[in-house]
Amino acid sequence: MDRFEYKRIDEALELLNAAACDNKAELQAVIANRHADLSSVVSAFTNEIKNRAIEKFVAGKQKVVDVATDVNNCVHNNPWGI
Repeated sequence: MDRFEYKRIDEALELLNAAACDNKAELQAVIANRHADLSSVVSAFTNEIKNRAIEKFVAGKQKVVDVATDVNNCVHNNPWGI
């Protein structure tokens, strides 16, 4: 390559660097907004999963209480199993 080609490459690199510096703040803002959007979605999803887990836990706990009550009543009503 001759000097002219090197100079053109250097000019192109300088132009790209200037464009990157000019757009740096804009790119950072876009990335921050995307991060905020993603955080919002993950937070909503986490809350939904937490609420469903609580519902399932409460339902399971009630089922255990119901079965234990039925077993207790059965044993008290018929202690010898006859």
